Amino acid sequence: MRNFVIRADFECFVLLDDKELGILDGGELHFQKDKKFILTFFPIDNKTLPYACKVSFENGQIVCSSNLCRYLQLPMNNYELYFMPYLLSYRRPQLLKMQSLDTPIGKAEIRVYGGTEGNNTNAQVLINGEMQAEYEMTSSINNVSIQGMYINNEYFIIIQGNVQAYNYLMCIGVNSKVKVNLELLAHQVEIYEDCIKTLTKCFDINKHAKVCVYKAQNGMLNKVEEYLVLINENVHISHELIPYAFFEALQVGDINKCREYMSDELNQAIDDEHLKAYFGDFVEVRQNVYGDLNSVLLIYKEGDNYISKVCSLTLIANKIDNIDLED
Repeated sequence: MRNFVIRADFECFVLLDDKELGILDGGELHFQKDKKFILTFFPIDNKTLPYACKVSFENGQIVCSSNLCRYLQLPMNNYELYFMPYLLSYRRPQLLKMQSLDTPIGKAEIRVYGGTEGNNTNAQVLINGEMQAEYEMTSSINNVSIQGMYINNEYFIIIQGNVQAYNYLMCIGVNSKVKVNLELLAHQVEIYEDCIKTLTKCFDINKHAKVCVYKAQNGMLNKVEEYLVLINENVHISHELIPYAFFEALQVGDINKCREYMSDELNQAIDDEHLKAYFGDFVEVRQNVYGDLNSVLLIYKEGDNYISKVCSLTLIANKIDNIDLED
């Protein structure tokens, strides 16, 4: 028998085959099934449409009929299924901000549209009354501001705003061409005469943040430097959190911090490159609720979905002395 947990990014009533399973409203539903089954979702709003998804197994692998489903395969026949909304049709966007600027190639008018749920935000650039470019932004943005400025003697249209707890930044270069040079989300954005600096929190136990520096060169903003900082250098890591602190430091790229959690013998036995290569590009570390307390789950992306691997650790005197990752 296989164990399933399902979650959804929208409020909905759920049927399992032809029977009521329950209501998803920011939580999760649990059930067991051995073979194929059908989940049907009925949204509790007027923004999304109902749909069904058949889940089956082929050659030991889970197969979902809907591209709105993502799954995570866990140990001991456990699976997590994530479902996204089936959105209703297009709604007319709103004009969020309009700004006129004097650029090196003429009078520019910049318009930013969006703000209605279900629509992407987009920016239009007109030079001397003629449409030069239109860009679809990656997020719905609030508190939009537009300015023109020179960075290292190169002219850019700067569009900023907020996306939840993040600062949004789009830089459009204006010279012989009009082209987006940079688009990003960060927790802090600082614009100087010669560069742009961003700081993005990693949300790890050690309180890392990544700093990126962008400089203008030949009409383009290029990243010229990237480094990690510790927002709080006095974080206390308890014994049971050491494996998570180790793997999160490895994920963000702070090998020196990783080595603080390793025994002298293990530090001598493995170099930096082998340490990174051994674990590969995992995307998350989780508690292993399915097995040994001295192990964790490393989550890896596989196509559009995810798989997990069990990693067992031996700790001696609060130091990791041995690591064994399953094949």
